[in-house]
Order: sequence, then C-alpha cells, then structure tokens
Amino acid sequence: MGGGNLKLAGIGLLVQAWSYIGIIVVFFSMIAIGVIVALTRSGGGGGIGPNEVGIMFAGLGLILLIPLGIAILVGYVLCVFVPPKSNARTPMIVALALSVAMFLFSILQAVGTAFNSPGLVIAFAGLRLAMWIGQIVCFCLFMKAAATYVRRDDLAQSANIVMYGLTIGPLLVVVGAFLAGLLGQTVAPAAGIAMFIGVAVVSVGILVVWVMQVFLMFRLGTAMKNY
Repeated sequence: MGGGNLKLAGIGLLVQAWSYIGIIVVFFSMIAIGVIVALTRSGGGGGIGPNEVGIMFAGLGLILLIPLGIAILVGYVLCVFVPPKSNARTPMIVALALSVAMFLFSILQAVGTAFNSPGLVIAFAGLRLAMWIGQIVCFCLFMKAAATYVRRDDLAQSANIVMYGLTIGPLLVVVGAFLAGLLGQTVAPAAGIAMFIGVAVVSVGILVVWVMQVFLMFRLGTAMKNY
C-alpha cells in the first residue's frame, strides 16, 4: 500500500458510484411497490394491511440496502490505496474515519435508550451533521487531488462545486428550517411559508449536486483506472 495503486482507487470510486445507483433503484422500486399495493387495495382487491406493508417495506429495504452500504464502505477502503504522491490519501483516510464514526453513532442511537433524551438527540444530530460535512469536504478534497494527479482539471473543478454545494446547502436548510418555524410563530405565517419554500428550493439544489457527485465519481473513477 505504500506505493499506492491508482487503478484500485479508481475501482473504489466506481464501486461507490454503482452502489449509489443501486440505492436509487431500490428507493424508487419501493415507491412503485407501495403505489401498486395502494391501488390494489383501493380497487377492492383486499390484500395485506398498512402495518404489514410497512413491515414488508422495512424488511425489504434492509435486505437490499445493507449490501449496498457494505459495498460503499468497500469502495471507501479501496480509495485509500490512492498513491501518496497524489496528495489524495490523507483526506480519503479522514473521510473513511468519519464515515465509520457516523455509522457507530447511528448504532448507539438505535440501541441505546440512554441516548434518546431530547437534549442528547439534538446533540447527536448536530455532531452527525458536523461529521457528515467534514466527510464530504475530505472526500471532495480527495477527488480534487486525484483529478489533478491524473491531469483532469475539469473534474477537479467539478469536485469543488460538489464540495461547496453539499456543505453550504445543508447548513442553509438547517438554518432556513429553524427560521421558517420561528417566523411562522412570531412574525407571520406567510413569512414562515416563504422561508419554507426557500428551504425546499435549496433541498432540490442539494439533490442536483448529489447527482453531479455520482456522475463525477463515474468519470473520475474511469479516468483513474485508465491512467
């Protein structure tokens, strides 16, 4: 690992990108199944009840998403094999460490009743947001450095755009959501609604930037693999 393996790191990016595509497919497939079940019941076809549907969806989602999550983690590990002289390894290691930390925090919140008090829930949510933003920044710095290493300045610029969009955007959403509730209660409902619309627009922008990131991972992974 000392000398690194650029092709292996590129494969790691591609593994992550394809895993994200898989998550999107699973998400929309579950929506489609839910619509079909709802239409069947509304048409008088009987069938299973809403509780059973919820349990079925949770089980199906868990079965499908766990291997995709593992694949993303494997992709992160493969990216750590990027050559040190690219200056991309350190931010990738930090991104991997933050991802593992977020996963552990999720387990603590899921199984630890002591962590379910309102104060701790808010504290954990804030800490997870900070770690998520740090992970995004480090991962984008990794992609920027790797793109520069393979002489793809266009992809390095795209990594900058993704980094700013996925870090500033969520902060604007959090602040905007807080202000929407505050303005709606203390100033006027119309002001809260206007702020909420702004939050919705920013949220759509975040989704667009995330899609850009997935395409960037495909392009950069291919460039690294073929360099």
